[in-house]
Amino acid sequence: MKIEKLNWTLLHTYLVIVEEQSISNAALKLNITQSAVSQNLKKLEEQLEVKLIERSNKSFVLTEIGEYLYKTATDVYSKLVKFEQKLTATSNTIKDTLHIMTVSGLVSNDFDNLLTYFHKHYPNIDLNINTATHAEIVKKIANNQPAIGITLEPKSSDEIEKLFYLPQRYSLYCGKSHPLFHKQIINKSDVIAQDYVAFDSEQLGAALSPIAIFRDMEHFTGKQVAITNNLQELQRLIVTGYGIGCLPDNAAKSALDRSILRKLPPYQGVADVPVYLIWNKNRTLRASEHAFLDAASVSISPELSQLHTI
Repeated sequence: MKIEKLNWTLLHTYLVIVEEQSISNAALKLNITQSAVSQNLKKLEEQLEVKLIERSNKSFVLTEIGEYLYKTATDVYSKLVKFEQKLTATSNTIKDTLHIMTVSGLVSNDFDNLLTYFHKHYPNIDLNINTATHAEIVKKIANNQPAIGITLEPKSSDEIEKLFYLPQRYSLYCGKSHPLFHKQIINKSDVIAQDYVAFDSEQLGAALSPIAIFRDMEHFTGKQVAITNNLQELQRLIVTGYGIGCLPDNAAKSALDRSILRKLPPYQGVADVPVYLIWNKNRTLRASEHAFLDAASVSISPELSQLHTI
């Protein structure tokens, strides 16, 4: 597993479990159910592909790798606490306007939590947030636009620096006007035969190439009937029955709840597409930009995990 994909919320739960030496006590401290604590531990072990704790009715013993993870995570947590103390001491001295460019339709609790955290610690930094397509953001950052971009992974460049921020799970959907919407049982053969609407970056070598690879591997036979660079417009095309298509699960949730979209197999999703923070590596960053990047790097740290709403 790649360490940048490690879920810090799960790691925080693990720290509390070890400190409390009990699933039930950890649940009380975290104010969540015992089942949720157990599931978080299971997910962490699955992510790391190791056994962290040997449990029985009468014993609670860390494995060797579990002990090492606890010591490492404790050290990281201590450094993050010191960082936050330093952050608090200096945050009020920065007065500036931070310019952010983000892809349209970015729906993320992690991003919302980052903004909450950033405003709390840097109350004198104003924000100017604009939306643009992935290609536009990458082009402007490469041309020395004084901003931080939040977008899909850019191609390797001498001008652009990138920081992995979060993964977005993409899944297949159909709309309320599509023949599959009211079909009781949907099989793989039903899905791959449908006409398809796509982002313009769903092609090999582009930002959404994992989706293109999925379609190729699954031998989709339907024709591509529409293409767009805008998430809202792609969702509109799906809802109105133009074809099936892939959307980020977070962005599709509202329409799914309103029963105007239906998720299609494979129900676990099609691909995880990473979202990055990007900036021009040849430009001297402003203090507000350094502060935002520092906050982003710890925005899913243990002390922030209690802000998470999912």
